[in-house]
Amino acid sequence: MSKNQIYPLLDRHYAETLGDRDREENNYEIISTPPDKCVNDQTSCRQRRFSSSKGKLQLEKEDLFTKASCFASISARNIKLIYLKQSLVLELSKQPESFMGKVVGAFVRVKMDSSDCKQTRSYHLVRVTGVISDDVLKRALLQVSFMSKAVPVSELSDNDFTEQECEDLRQKVKANLLQKLTVVELQEKAKSLHEDITKHWIATRLIYLQNQIDRANLRGRQREYPYEREQLQQPWKQEELLKRVPSVSREFAHNDPEEDY
Repeated sequence: MSKNQIYPLLDRHYAETLGDRDREENNYEIISTPPDKCVNDQTSCRQRRFSSSKGKLQLEKEDLFTKASCFASISARNIKLIYLKQSLVLELSKQPESFMGKVVGAFVRVKMDSSDCKQTRSYHLVRVTGVISDDVLKRALLQVSFMSKAVPVSELSDNDFTEQECEDLRQKVKANLLQKLTVVELQEKAKSLHEDITKHWIATRLIYLQNQIDRANLRGRQREYPYEREQLQQPWKQEELLKRVPSVSREFAHNDPEEDY
């Protein structure tokens, strides 16, 4: 049974149980209460009991969700909200006054140490924990989780992370190697990066579409890319994308296959 089916069944159960209790207590009240007082008392009693039961059900429902939703799930959908590609980090570095605030707390994709024979993957997801300045080379270095040395921006990946890399990150969180993200923390970080990530995606997507159009024209083929490009170039479409508020999926305590981690 999915969790979405539970509360309608609970509502019905409470209503049926309440109805049985009402009938039993009403029979007693009819015997022990004067006729002229019986109707009003039964009505007010039912209203109080129904209000109390409904309130109790609502509290139990809210309490369950409160317990289950204090942390964000470690999913590709959530990580994507605060994932920064190399080219975007370079763009953000052009604004030194806001650079640290933007990148600290975000996730990046870093090349693994090739000298470590235990590593089986080329890249892994890490979280930026700080920014330091390299005065010799005049560049910013990122301090990231799981690595003792700060990494330059040039070592970041400019591609999307893989599902397997996200799974590796999920396992590290389960092993307490990385602190869990709360829903509030992730939501605030996603909001602060939403405009930058969206504008960067629009720019890179338009370049990709134009390249696909040029390639198709060389081969004498017609594709749907021109329509998508025209749509994406429209100011109203870009504004619509920028106005979409990022939503965070939550971690559930009962191993929900869809949303737990």
